[in-house]
Amino acid sequence: MELTPKQRLLLFAAHLNADSPVSVLVKKTGLPKHTIHYHLKKFRSMGLIRRLPMVNFQSFGYIYCELFISARDDRSRELIESALTHSEYVTWFGVSRGAYDFDVLFCLPTLDAVAEFLSSLTAKTGAYIERKSLLLLTSHSVFSKNHLLGISEAKPRRSLELLQKNSERMTEIDFQIMARVFDPDCESQCEIARAIGLPRSTVDYRLARLIDRGVYMGSIYSFNAQLIGLQYGRLFLRAHRYSADLTQRLQSFTLAEERIVNFSSTIGEWDYVLGIEVRNIESLHQLEAKLLEAFPGELSCSNHLLIAREGYSARCFASQGLTNEPHREATQQMVANS
Repeated sequence: MELTPKQRLLLFAAHLNADSPVSVLVKKTGLPKHTIHYHLKKFRSMGLIRRLPMVNFQSFGYIYCELFISARDDRSRELIESALTHSEYVTWFGVSRGAYDFDVLFCLPTLDAVAEFLSSLTAKTGAYIERKSLLLLTSHSVFSKNHLLGISEAKPRRSLELLQKNSERMTEIDFQIMARVFDPDCESQCEIARAIGLPRSTVDYRLARLIDRGVYMGSIYSFNAQLIGLQYGRLFLRAHRYSADLTQRLQSFTLAEERIVNFSSTIGEWDYVLGIEVRNIESLHQLEAKLLEAFPGELSCSNHLLIAREGYSARCFASQGLTNEPHREATQQMVANS
């Protein structure tokens, strides 16, 4: 799909502002309200964008993990993909090409639950896993997609920080509201209130509190990058000597590099994982070389993968037992990026 300059501007403005009223996008883009409504509806229907809630899981004591899996054969890949699609705990996964077959994001309350989740992938499905790598995410940042604007219209990049180290107590009503935030059938706060059976004013107040407390960060639009000629992938970095100074300098580098769309600090096999959008594998290798040149002797690029298809949890909070319904059936939907 070839985007017009106005479409690119709208996608750039809407990316980190999925919850904002249309009047905000009118101010940011200068486009008429009816044009914005038309194009956003078109982008959703063709699968280019999808609303994705941003939640600070660590704020209420959950462990946020990223798992990379390689399956032994095609049958095992099919079984694992089916299990991930129906998992109670998976918030997102990608079917990938490169170092691993799957990239999985999930959150659980304890390390015991993490171990149980990993063993269930093989015990319940009969799939064979050749290798896997588990990371604990300690920080995660999402960057604005300035590459949509082109070099001539470059703007300072925005950053949305997740997984902050605050601690909050969540009530049953809070969990019910967040479960509906992840429900694709509840696009507005009015629909959330109707689904739960609460007054609209209560939902507005509770959501505002969750945002103020850093639990709910609002929603962004995730992109099907392949529809606009890009590939979304992951780049794995190891620090030769890990330090807070290196992390800060790397964060500054990633914020300035428009091909990098998110940044994670992790505990595990790698120290950092970068989300990237590139046009081809050559562009990915150029980015690797630029990183090594900027941090000589400090970093090594250990591997990469490109995402072919993505899966999203449709009812993330409800499916994880956060509403005191641990056996509630998970509802998920697949979005094919082919």
